[in-house]
Amino acid sequence: PLTSHQLDKTRDNLRLLGIFYILFGLAALPGLLLIGFKNVLIEEAVKALETVTHASLNVELEPLLQVFTWGIIVLILVHVVAFVWIGISFQKQKNYNSCFVAAVFCCLSFPLGTILGIFSLLNLNSREGKYLFGRSAEA
Repeated sequence: PLTSHQLDKTRDNLRLLGIFYILFGLAALPGLLLIGFKNVLIEEAVKALETVTHASLNVELEPLLQVFTWGIIVLILVHVVAFVWIGISFQKQKNYNSCFVAAVFCCLSFPLGTILGIFSLLNLNSREGKYLFGRSAEA
């Protein structure tokens, strides 16, 4: 049987994990500031290709810049929204499957994401974690 102390400790861990997921998501927002440097990066990449190939690349950069810019903006915003939502889910002990998948993918972001993901998986797979998420009938 689960004790009140075990449940309280795991509940506190899940709430703390929720905060870390929210912070991890918000940490991507400064990446939006780098969008201003995209023109320089793409122009330098084209110059480097021209130098390597010894040929002039008559590439229209403006459409490429627009696609690149909007792609990066969308990816950053999706990352932020997803991690904030997962953080809230951890805090409210809802959406077990989504939290589990997010923890697995978070492990790929070495080193901080790996630590966060492993700690999340340990808490999600514990008896107490499953009980708090409503995945177990054990009282």
